[in-house]
Amino acid sequence: LNLNAQAFTDTLLILHGKKPIGGPRSLQNSPFHSPTRILSPVDLHHQFLCHDGDGERDTNANISNFSHPPTPKLSRRSSRRNLARRSLANSVVNLTEEQQEEAVAQAQSLLDEKEAELTKRLEGFQSSRPRELTPYESKSLVALLHSNDKEKIARTLVTISNCAAFTRNQDSLREAGILVRLPSLLAGPDRSVQLAAVMACANLALNTGNMKEMEQAVVVLVLLADDRARDLDLEFLSNTLLALTNIAVLPDWHHQFHPLLPRLLQLWHSAPNTIKFQSLRLLINLACNDETIPHLLAAKTDGGLVQMVARSTPEDQLLRSSTLL
Repeated sequence: LNLNAQAFTDTLLILHGKKPIGGPRSLQNSPFHSPTRILSPVDLHHQFLCHDGDGERDTNANISNFSHPPTPKLSRRSSRRNLARRSLANSVVNLTEEQQEEAVAQAQSLLDEKEAELTKRLEGFQSSRPRELTPYESKSLVALLHSNDKEKIARTLVTISNCAAFTRNQDSLREAGILVRLPSLLAGPDRSVQLAAVMACANLALNTGNMKEMEQAVVVLVLLADDRARDLDLEFLSNTLLALTNIAVLPDWHHQFHPLLPRLLQLWHSAPNTIKFQSLRLLINLACNDETIPHLLAAKTDGGLVQMVARSTPEDQLLRSSTLL
């Protein structure tokens, strides 16, 4: 692995008009020499991408620089610019609208033909540990979401949440059409189905390809989080905020969060600690986007900032609040 890394380093140096790193190529330390340090991604960024063209330096100078890379200067403004560039527009190509409709039709057809078999397969999933799914198994789980049995749908969503720990399953479930089905389940009247759907959203959102197709789910999740009638249902509210926090890692759907900002600020000021911390995590993600800042500053709230950074504030809460500010 070290040899391959050194060869990779030399190739990059040559491509950027520099001489390969000299020195011994031994991979073991000895009384006479030590192995040359291999470039890290930070070195690549600072030595190549940010090089100002001072002219070539000698080999010994290169070795010295690579051994002691400059400490990168962190900037809030630059981090926001970097976030803006991390758009889903450059991510994987997902299902077209026609392919989504076809996936829904196939799932409904599969349920109509083999519901008994699919239910038995679901019981097998529940009695075993989560694992990577085959494409047919992913389609089977999505097909069960079209059932009329609410309890079966809730059990299927819990199984999907568990299986979504695997990246491959996140992709195969998307291809099977789950993201087309989730918004209607989130908006349904059954709490157990809604909660299971929220948890599934939270886990499926840990995938860039899935996030690209979750705008409709975001719209429903924002409405659920803004529902004051759920203030006493802390489990549901906490999971809803968690799902939105995961989706808000990238800025593409941040514009859908603007109506929720006053509610998040209110939760930050007056909600129980579990909800308060989750609201702060979501607010911090949103505040990393320059386009969201004006809406955040314009949002009205009853509480003041002074009490959120007072000396009497618990240390962990103070840290999160200061991070947001």
